[in-house]
Amino acid sequence: MSTSIFNRCEPEGDGVRSRWSSSKIRWDRVISLVLFSLVGASSCSLYQEIEAPVSSRDSVDAVGDTGAGPDAGDAVDIEADTEPDASAPALTAQPASVAFVVGETAQLTATITAGLGEEFSAQELRWSSADTEVATIDSATPGSVELFAVGVGTTTVSASIDDGHGGQLSVEVPVSVSALLELSIGPGAVFVGDERQAVVTATDAHGNPVGDVEVSWAVEDAAVLSVDGSGMITALDLGATDLIATVGGQSSRISVEVVEWKQIEAGRYFSCGLLSNGDAYCWGQNGTDGMLGHGTVDSGDGNELAHDTDAYVPTPVLGGIKFESISLGHFHSCGLTAQGQAYCWGAGYYGQLGNADYEIIARPVAVSGAYNFVEIEASREFSCALEESHDLYCWGYNASGELGQGDFSNYAVPKRVLGHKFVGMTLGGYHACAISEAGPTFCWGSGTQGQLGDGGDVDSPLPVQVDTSEQFVMLAGGYDHTCGLNTAGEVFCWGHNDMMQLGDATTLDRSRPVRADPAHTYVSIAAGAANTCGLDADDDVYCWGHNSYGNLGNGGRTPREESRVLVTGGERWRSISLGARHSCALPLNANRAYCWGLNYGGPLGNGENEDQHWTPQPVVNP
Repeated sequence: MSTSIFNRCEPEGDGVRSRWSSSKIRWDRVISLVLFSLVGASSCSLYQEIEAPVSSRDSVDAVGDTGAGPDAGDAVDIEADTEPDASAPALTAQPASVAFVVGETAQLTATITAGLGEEFSAQELRWSSADTEVATIDSATPGSVELFAVGVGTTTVSASIDDGHGGQLSVEVPVSVSALLELSIGPGAVFVGDERQAVVTATDAHGNPVGDVEVSWAVEDAAVLSVDGSGMITALDLGATDLIATVGGQSSRISVEVVEWKQIEAGRYFSCGLLSNGDAYCWGQNGTDGMLGHGTVDSGDGNELAHDTDAYVPTPVLGGIKFESISLGHFHSCGLTAQGQAYCWGAGYYGQLGNADYEIIARPVAVSGAYNFVEIEASREFSCALEESHDLYCWGYNASGELGQGDFSNYAVPKRVLGHKFVGMTLGGYHACAISEAGPTFCWGSGTQGQLGDGGDVDSPLPVQVDTSEQFVMLAGGYDHTCGLNTAGEVFCWGHNDMMQLGDATTLDRSRPVRADPAHTYVSIAAGAANTCGLDADDDVYCWGHNSYGNLGNGGRTPREESRVLVTGGERWRSISLGARHSCALPLNANRAYCWGLNYGGPLGNGENEDQHWTPQPVVNP
């Protein structure tokens, strides 16, 4: 800053040199600059008033000459260096910004600092809101104001006061108003290909709905999920991601997991399925044993059920356990975690739950012992699991020697099957078979129908070798028959054959393996109470044997089929499971599961409790 000072003093003599000086002078609003001219022993003073900004602090020096001073009317240049003045007055607000929810109030306080003098007071503050549809001035007291949040958005609240010199002091506070957001996509699991309408519910601080809000949508992983501008989501691939809704700067997010069916199993009058995320669901008849695992049992008795805890659609198994695989018996169920821990639930009166007790438990309970199991199977009233060391353990009912202990005592904890190491196994109604590390297949337990395959028809409490030169890679056990699949894809079966379940076009029981369906080969097999199915390399499923309830799935009503019939529906299949009187399967596109056959108690999972279905019916997705 610079200005000019005029000498209004007469010098005392011509040619007299004058010296000009000044001291550094601070100002607030108006300062007087006094310069001194020294002429010999005399002096005169002069001054010039200089207006300064309120918030400035300036230092002023006169630029003079030690020679002759200016004459009257001459100008002297004055230069000033300007610095902020810490003592200059200011208007501040606390807090510096406000963020609150529709329906809430917030307090703002303004403070005047330094230099305005007593004539300025808080009562003279003026408050305003730039957008009264977002926030309004609800009430004011000296120095403060209460804001009320009206609607979602942003605005600026200002406070101002006259400075007494024709200007004013002011302060602006940014204000953001949001709503409480609740984001949902509706109940149930999200399967690949599903579309769901996401909904945002916006409420004020008192729970009242806030209407007409603008929502923006986003997802974290666009490979798993997509969302359009209306909030319609589409599940693209397996995985989990966050769906994000934003309203007025406020965001709400939920995790969305996209799944498919991983496994489906058919039991006696019930079914269970496993999703790709490890969640287990069961449906159908729950009975007095609680084999659905949802924590309740039928209020009737074993002779007359009330059917008040049956489930006609998939119902979550309690406990929040993530399973790697599941298996169903007649009155109990078992599951295995990825860590090798086994759980069972349902009927336990023979010790088949493996928890060292003999009671009914309608939710998963851990099998006793520290094991790392890799495979588990549940049968009529006993269970077995294969340890990673290739030791096979069984527990539960043992009246026919099906636990492989060399005796006929029941056991409520896992007992190692004697004599061999095994790499695969299957369970029948009262017998078990397993493929040994050495290659041959062994069976034990009930053998009265030839189901042990050793050429005899007697029970054995210890493993006996199946009388065949075939090397099996997969086994499937029915109620009292057994089948094996060799490396060439050929199926061999043995045991009871009254329903032509052995696939040799006869009704003769076989105590040694015979070739089933010799004109076809398969990649996997399954056995039910009195029927057998195979999945071939073309992803077709063919079945033979008992069909009184439509459990072969071919649409026909012939009570039994001596040779293979195609499961209808046009699906390409990845797996199949056979129960007592119904069957279930997963297609390659595992967004849906299918069941067919007897539906007494709802084991088909289609939401109905009808008599039976002769063709595959879609299970209601959970």
